[in-house]
Amino acid sequence: MACMSPVVDIEINLRAVVTNFCDPSTYPDNSLLETLYGVRCFSTIGLHPKGASKYTDADIQKFCMLLERPEVVGFGEVGLDHSVPYAEWLGQAILLKRVLSFLKERHVLVLHCRGADGDIYGKEIHMCLLSIMLGVVSPEQRIHLHCFQGDMEVLRTFLNSFPNTYVGYTHNVDDLSDDAEMALRLVPSDRLLIETDAPYFGGPTIGNTSSPMVVGWAAKHVGRFRGESTKSVLRATVANTRALEYRLNW
Repeated sequence: MACMSPVVDIEINLRAVVTNFCDPSTYPDNSLLETLYGVRCFSTIGLHPKGASKYTDADIQKFCMLLERPEVVGFGEVGLDHSVPYAEWLGQAILLKRVLSFLKERHVLVLHCRGADGDIYGKEIHMCLLSIMLGVVSPEQRIHLHCFQGDMEVLRTFLNSFPNTYVGYTHNVDDLSDDAEMALRLVPSDRLLIETDAPYFGGPTIGNTSSPMVVGWAAKHVGRFRGESTKSVLRATVANTRALEYRLNW
């Protein structure tokens, strides 16, 4: 927070924050979970796919124990990331199948999906992810497609398989492909989320480190592509976050 965004032309009021822990080496203890919850900073617990080759049984056991905590509202981020060497891909799929068995109805499933070079956010990686989820994850599961950059075909496929799917975009939407940009324009308003993925995705305007305060900047950029005002994007995405029940009390 010492590197908060200098953007002051978009005033927002942060009512709650979702914070993600997806590396066992930085998992919170019970005391920290309680403290965060007390200031409406709701936690998700995951195992990032990039670390699949190094996770131990003890790490997975710790992951499962934290998921039982009432302060934990989300499961993830988990998923697939094929930006690593090919030899690690199978291990990611095995890990994902294993941990999805611990998913509870009360959790929001936070999915990370990144393909190899040339298909970073394309159909192939999303179809691999769906093939693992089908038959394992309930069709009614609430899902947050984190930092989504897929096209409309990918989005429709997810919505057909899991109707309670929501898609998140950051302020970093200028890097979208033409197909992904079209998806952003056409995502139903009741399925749209905005996120910051802080401290990542800094930039010339907001500084090297992102923060939750950049959510207004994200709304402005998303609205520009959709032909909507910043306030209308904020209103819609707050409503969607509540509908997703990505909170316990805020």
